[in-house]
Amino acid sequence: MQEQCEAVGEQDLVVEQVAVSDPPEPATLAQHIRALITSLPTAGPECPPVKTDPPPLDADGRPIPPPGAIRIKDPKLVKLLSDPDFMNGSEDNGRASVWEALDALDVPKYRKPTSSDDTPGQSDGEPGGDDVQSQGDVMLYCPLHPTEDSAVELANMKVVEVPVSKMDSFHQSRWNFLWSITVGLVRAQTPQTKLVKTWVPSTTKISFQAMWWGYRIYLPPPIMAKLSSEEGEVLKIAGTITAALTWLLAHVDPYMVPPPLLPVFLLIRKLGPYVGYIGTFIAWIWGAVENEDKGNGVCMTATWILPVALIPSAIKVAATTPATSSGPVAISPASTPNAPTTSPAPASSVSAGITTPT
Repeated sequence: MQEQCEAVGEQDLVVEQVAVSDPPEPATLAQHIRALITSLPTAGPECPPVKTDPPPLDADGRPIPPPGAIRIKDPKLVKLLSDPDFMNGSEDNGRASVWEALDALDVPKYRKPTSSDDTPGQSDGEPGGDDVQSQGDVMLYCPLHPTEDSAVELANMKVVEVPVSKMDSFHQSRWNFLWSITVGLVRAQTPQTKLVKTWVPSTTKISFQAMWWGYRIYLPPPIMAKLSSEEGEVLKIAGTITAALTWLLAHVDPYMVPPPLLPVFLLIRKLGPYVGYIGTFIAWIWGAVENEDKGNGVCMTATWILPVALIPSAIKVAATTPATSSGPVAISPASTPNAPTTSPAPASSVSAGITTPT
């Protein structure tokens, strides 16, 4: 499989500039991100080469993204997507995060690839057709230091109670906040709820979650402690994270993934050319990552249009009502869990940055 992956290159695609207000509302920017992502090629079964070499550094010692990593031409949008304060929002100031706005959007439809080549996806296809495929999200568990007995696992799932309309809940929470800081004339409304399945990040391993709009890397407390102490040097942190992600990409097989999870799963392998950069970048901002840890670990989040702009935030334990839970399962043809319809959203903010290659 590795030889097959090395023979396939990553297609460079840069989408045109999209005008947004300055600064845009989180929900408005989320809609623009959705439009840009649906214009990208649909992920096919091929996997690009995994590149583990550390990236070159600029004059300030900041890693320079590899070619093709910045997939938009708009420098203002690149800056916004790299800004932790803007992307993470602020609960204290009533500023919703862009991540929450993206999670609130419905999953777009994509046309299935018709050949071995990546073909542009057509968003929002008519439901019910054989050529329409919905993308949700998928989460995998990966050990920090894999051994011969290690295996990639599909994450735990649990049933939780959530609002019936994610977007209505998103807007209602902002409305309630704005009125609560005036004279308290509006009492918070309790939205209608439903039971859905959602992923549960591991408390001992790295959790990698891929959504239609981007991906998250969860680092729970034991992983944070390991990287901060025994792997406390920048080069060791970069090497350890790079090795773990490389192992993950080498041990996932699309033919072993349940069909409902395959579309988003294929996006994971598109990170192959950026593995070395991701490990180096996380190590470069490790001090800021540690500052974000509030006791539950840290989540790193990025979008597919700027996959190298990882923004750390504290993992926030959601106040949910669990109904049932299932244990993690090693990826195999027999494993067919239902895809979840919701995903947790990180909070808080720290500093990060992207240097455009010259």
